[in-house]
Amino acid sequence: MRVESYGFLGADVSKGMCNFVLQKGTGEELESNFQLDDNREGHKVLYDLLRDWKERHGLKKIVVGLESTGGYENNWYKNLRNKSKELSLEVFRINPKRIYHESKTEGRRSISDAVSSQIIAGYMRKNYGKKDLELKRIAVEDKRQDQTDGLKTLYRYIKKLTGQTTQKKNTLEKLLYSAMPEILSIKKEGYPNWFLELLLQYPSRKDILMAGIEGLTKIDYLGDTKAELIIKTVKEFAGLQVDTNISMAISEYAEDIRHYTKKVNRLKNQISESAKEDKSRAEDIERLNSIRGLADYTTLGILLEIGSVSRFESGGNLVAYFGINPTIKQSGDKHYKVGMSKDGSPNARATLYTAAENVKNHEPYFRAIYEKQIRSGKKHRSAIGVIMSKLTRVVYGMLKTKTDFDPGTDIYNQTKKQNEKLKVKKSKVNRERRYQKETLDAPISSRQQKKRKQEQTVLN
Repeated sequence: MRVESYGFLGADVSKGMCNFVLQKGTGEELESNFQLDDNREGHKVLYDLLRDWKERHGLKKIVVGLESTGGYENNWYKNLRNKSKELSLEVFRINPKRIYHESKTEGRRSISDAVSSQIIAGYMRKNYGKKDLELKRIAVEDKRQDQTDGLKTLYRYIKKLTGQTTQKKNTLEKLLYSAMPEILSIKKEGYPNWFLELLLQYPSRKDILMAGIEGLTKIDYLGDTKAELIIKTVKEFAGLQVDTNISMAISEYAEDIRHYTKKVNRLKNQISESAKEDKSRAEDIERLNSIRGLADYTTLGILLEIGSVSRFESGGNLVAYFGINPTIKQSGDKHYKVGMSKDGSPNARATLYTAAENVKNHEPYFRAIYEKQIRSGKKHRSAIGVIMSKLTRVVYGMLKTKTDFDPGTDIYNQTKKQNEKLKVKKSKVNRERRYQKETLDAPISSRQQKKRKQEQTVLN
């Protein structure tokens, strides 16, 4: 692709402003670093400059790269996209990790906003037309952004509320353990409504005993039997009465948890209904829900993180996008897996972790994979990591082929893939060792000897 007559504008966005550098396709710097504010005047100045540059430098097209900065780039991106036809622009969001690695490649020791915009422009110029800077990506990304921006914002707000609720539950658990440990044995798991209402109205032993069975049974779903057990347990425990301030804190935490839980449940129902207004997304949600353990809310979270599945060439690409692909180090004939790369979105991995736990508990196919990993010596979180990767590949296949979940399909695909790998491996070995066949009498390491024995067994 001939880009000598193109201009490449690197934009490093920060809160309220943006730094720009313009380079020609030949590498020549046409405009050194300058800064504009993220307001109407700043955007108008940029449009005027873009028009002037095209004429003055004889540019057929200007390709703009904006580093993703958690939303600060949105105004610049959307406004430039709206002007793309008028000004002959192509506008891309760039993953910050790509710019970070580009700076390392160039040997940059200190990075300022001016330097960052230079690096972005250079990255755009050198990689234009390749995978993440292909023209077709713009149409896919725009459609995805228009459809999912609002839903994703609300989804992440719900996730944040859920996290805050969990923190409050953990704090309340510690308070109760110090103030009324005996009460924890009654509630078992979770925080049911009757238990929160009990703590809200009667946050101390003294309050509970004064209320008596008659007062406790006024709480919904707290009957005579449970009330008698609570009174009996509190009476038998020989603990000290706690400070009234601690009792007040217990009551406040209980009220917060009840309020947050109601709010989260209401918003989950609302976002699920809103998401299903799009027919295609509603079909995808129903399709993924054919995996036992997945339900509307978690499924929607996965779909929002994926966006358009057409962006990914394979399930492996999607795994890498989420940052759950293994990081491998090699030294000689030794290979070490050192855990997930974690290059993708932490929000996406959190959603997938929840989904993996759910399918492990409810879908026999994933449960069998989990148990196999545990038997091989993996810890729980490592085994869940394997489920996350497998689930991502399965989801990719289902969305690509528009089919419901079928364990038999995945087993068939895995067998087919293993056979293809063996063929490729045999071809590779034959090609690499065409002048001398592998033997066991060479002064090689014990690891290499074991590997050669296995390969001879398999390839024969």
